[in-house]
Amino acid sequence: MSVDRRRSMSVLDRSGAKRDLKPTITVYCEGESTEYYYLNDFQLDHRSHDRNVKIVRKGSRIEEMVKEAIERLKSVQKSKTAKDAGDSVWCVFDDDERPRIAEQRMALEREGVQVAFSNPCFELWALYHFRSSVGVLKSKQAQKELQSEKDMASYNHERGARLKYDALKPRYEYAVSNAKNARLCRERDGDPHGNPSTTVHLLLEEIRRVGRDPDNYSKPQGCQ
Repeated sequence: MSVDRRRSMSVLDRSGAKRDLKPTITVYCEGESTEYYYLNDFQLDHRSHDRNVKIVRKGSRIEEMVKEAIERLKSVQKSKTAKDAGDSVWCVFDDDERPRIAEQRMALEREGVQVAFSNPCFELWALYHFRSSVGVLKSKQAQKELQSEKDMASYNHERGARLKYDALKPRYEYAVSNAKNARLCRERDGDPHGNPSTTVHLLLEEIRRVGRDPDNYSKPQGCQ
């Protein structure tokens, strides 16, 4: 669907009164701690907690997450109300050198589920808050590099990892710029999701739009 400006919409409920439609973003999130807590901190910071952003923590069950996200999107597509409101479904997960991960990602994109994908891992997104470019990394390397940053010294992936949101927040625009530049480089290499790359910023910009101005919400193109 093309990007278009959606003005405030309303429908009649059973009592005959009008109610405003606001988009719901359903986010299926892999990982027990890092991704989940960061996304929660981000949505609270951007006042989207009351704008129907729903984050579902799925742990490491990637196949289950993919299946559930596709089913959720099909429900959205069957609902005129949800479609009119501009509801979207997202999955957040990493490459992490796992077999068949590209198959899972392509299955989601084929069905129309939006993907916030990081290669090698979610920590790359955090690292882009401090560095304009990084080389090819394995997940443990990225986590170690992140921890070497002064403001992230307390981060430990093995101990219920939670990113220090207040340290990342003022560097957000810098991170988005770095993520975009890395993506362009990977596209020139012929592998848009290659290492290193992340599209987490696409989801975050979506959350910001809904929190900032839900009645003039424009649906993103997402990562295809």
